Amino acid sequence: MNIKTLLLIQAIIIAFFFVSLYFLVLKIEDIEEKKFNDFLNSIINDNNESIEENSTGIIKNQYIVVLRDNATFIDEFTRTNWIKRAIDDENGSYSKIIHYYSMPKSIGWNTPSESLKLLKKNNINGDNDITTFKGFAAKLSPDMYEYFVRHPSVKYVECDEYVQIDDIIENQSSNEKPIYDISSSLNDNKNDDKNKVDNNDEVEASSVVYKIKSSLNLSRLINHNPVTDINNAYYKFGYESAYDVYVYVVDTGVNADHSSFLDKLGYDTVDKKRVILGKNYLESEGIEDKNGHGTHVAGIIGSTTWGVAKRVNIVSVKVMNKKGSGKWSDIISAIEWCQNHLFNETTSKKGIINISLSGSVKMSANNAIKASISQGVHFTVAAGNNGNNACQYSPASASEYGAVVVGSIGNDDTYSKFSNYGSCITLYAPGYKILSTSNLDNTSFREMSGTSMAAPHVAGVMALILSAKNMSPRDLYNTLINEASVGYIKNLDEESPNLIAYLPQYAIASRCNPLDPYDCINSSYKSKSKNNEENDSLKDYKLREEKVYEDNYIILQNSF
Repeated sequence: MNIKTLLLIQAIIIAFFFVSLYFLVLKIEDIEEKKFNDFLNSIINDNNESIEENSTGIIKNQYIVVLRDNATFIDEFTRTNWIKRAIDDENGSYSKIIHYYSMPKSIGWNTPSESLKLLKKNNINGDNDITTFKGFAAKLSPDMYEYFVRHPSVKYVECDEYVQIDDIIENQSSNEKPIYDISSSLNDNKNDDKNKVDNNDEVEASSVVYKIKSSLNLSRLINHNPVTDINNAYYKFGYESAYDVYVYVVDTGVNADHSSFLDKLGYDTVDKKRVILGKNYLESEGIEDKNGHGTHVAGIIGSTTWGVAKRVNIVSVKVMNKKGSGKWSDIISAIEWCQNHLFNETTSKKGIINISLSGSVKMSANNAIKASISQGVHFTVAAGNNGNNACQYSPASASEYGAVVVGSIGNDDTYSKFSNYGSCITLYAPGYKILSTSNLDNTSFREMSGTSMAAPHVAGVMALILSAKNMSPRDLYNTLINEASVGYIKNLDEESPNLIAYLPQYAIASRCNPLDPYDCINSSYKSKSKNNEENDSLKDYKLREEKVYEDNYIILQNSF
């Protein structure tokens, strides 16, 4: 090998060395740049989270895309997710899917032809008039936004927005025991013109009914005539108290460990926790309630001390942060989650979604509620605390689809000035200075005002009615209107319905023996002789009397 060849080889080796070194330096620079960018993104994300805590208005470059009735996520020919494929093919990585929406669950995840067969097979969009909702939420670049706006499978695109809870905190917290003594007599109510109590102690059923001294807001629900004197205020409820109904609290979370969410009536479920911790859309905060709004709402619906339905199952779905701010995209996803949980994870399939928040009119949210109602889910929603026409807000404007929209009144039946009003209101309920459970510890309570407090009163009423008589959303909506107390609200505009929520007697009466859940009306007692029946009934009455007095209740009526 001559000297020229050796020099050439040496030159090639040196060149290869420097080229390799160059590419190595470039690689190191890329790694360092990525680390730096990740560091910057983490700072930006942390800053965004702090900004979002109090945010209102449109979320930049984030959208809710709703598909047409004949479209799905799956392409008819390629059988692939055309939405994901379009976003994955985009240059860069800005666009990102946040949620898919499909109600019913399977409809969006088949090809259009397969979905049509499912619709026909299940008679959806047939005699039952069931509608569907399909779409997705995503961060989109300008190019991807234009792509989906122009796509033939897309019905419409809306900007995602922040939404706020509606509440007015009157008293942050209290550990004092509420002053509600047990009624020692069934005839101790003083009936005068101002505090006339309905003569409804007689319940048209063979039943056990418990009666307690109560707050004025609970007493208003069982009396057509107003009761404004706390000394005359009482509440009645049955043994079942909606034990087979699920109310989904789409809110800031619920303090599941609060002592007032323990079952105090069940035969074999005493001290059982009645709060189910469901989906959390704010992972950075954890599932606990850091605001208190959701715990207060849940307490009105079903706490033992403050609640309307004292054995109802409460499912916490957290969509709002500690400052009471959330996103419509999460709320729509939460509606779908609640529906899937109700139909797939519960036995009774009886459920109500309570949404005590308010934002600008959002067509996608209203259509999601419409679809869910058409598929058998009941809704109670707050009218909003803007003092304006409720039709200008969502979810209140979903009243046209069957959502029960609740405005607020005070304890003297005066319209609350903060409450929204108008033709989109279904009826009114107490919402001013309402005592309920607190998130601060496991025993305290707090006082709050707002249509956020009015809606859960009606959710509790609906749960009790639904437990006694299984109804479609349309039938229960009409029942609420037909049973309501009429004409008592003061200072109300002409467009709003002058209706106050009322709890009918058949929803109060117990259907089972409080000491034996298998001993229900028209079952085991039916086969007994008259003498034995009377003796057993008397014996059971004494046992029940001892039990309920220990729990600070008295029996109003007992006859099997």
